Amino acid sequence: MDNHVTSIIEHIAASQARLADILAAKCPVVEHAVIMLSALPAAPGEDVEEQYESAAATMKSLTAYLNGCAELEDALAENMSLVIKELAEQDE
Repeated sequence: MDNHVTSIIEHIAASQARLADILAAKCPVVEHAVIMLSALPAAPGEDVEEQYESAAATMKSLTAYLNGCAELEDALAENMSLVIKELAEQDE
């Protein structure tokens, strides 16, 4: 049974490491997207209100993406706490 639990913990740790790498890689991409959005000029024939609406829609998408990343980080932390709890129980 201990080998089975250890194997599960190893798989969880490996998947969390990969997810952490993904989150770390995406952070600069999102930062760059925000910088680019703030520097975009209005399209020809587009008035200020249309530009604000377009920027707001894009920012909503970025916000949804960042919220998804935050939820993923919360899930990773919760899973890691379960792993640590299991390891502590095995040590006893």
